[in-house]
Amino acid sequence: MSVLFDPTAISSEKKTFKPLPEGTYACNVLEFQESKVDLTTKTGNVIDIIKPVLQVNGDKHEDFANQRIFANVFITKNTITEEGTQPPTERDNQSLYYFLDSVNYPMETEEVVVEGTKKNAIVLPTADDEIIKADIVGKPVMVTTRNREYEKKDGTIGTDTQVRMWMKWENGEAIESSDSDLPF
Repeated sequence: MSVLFDPTAISSEKKTFKPLPEGTYACNVLEFQESKVDLTTKTGNVIDIIKPVLQVNGDKHEDFANQRIFANVFITKNTITEEGTQPPTERDNQSLYYFLDSVNYPMETEEVVVEGTKKNAIVLPTADDEIIKADIVGKPVMVTTRNREYEKKDGTIGTDTQVRMWMKWENGEAIESSDSDLPF
């Protein structure tokens, strides 16, 4: 079967993209873009970046229904300090914790001793391939965003919406993934 294409039907009018205003949005995790793994930062830290794509809920935010937010969540694998390569601190992976917690991702706990006191600590995934993304797709989440301006390759100024904070969306409902019935 052939596909018909009429080049005269293409509009020369450029589509305009309206970035989300900074704010708090009810969303669902729609899918994940391909993760970046084993990246080395300018400071020498080794990280993975998981890339959830969020869809703004149209019932809660009519003007921005189904608009997408392309987020980045960092997994710090190790840090470089004056003492050399060190395991990450709690602060290094707090964004990962807040993301996983906001979608009720199952996280194990482990008893540890800190300064002579027993505590339960949460065991976070240490790499992208330890996260079962199928358990996250469709889940509800609340995010607070901020906008960052940057210079595009053509010299114009673009706006990038970034997730600043991850929170649980109480009473939010999961959605079905649109590609859940695909055979691949």
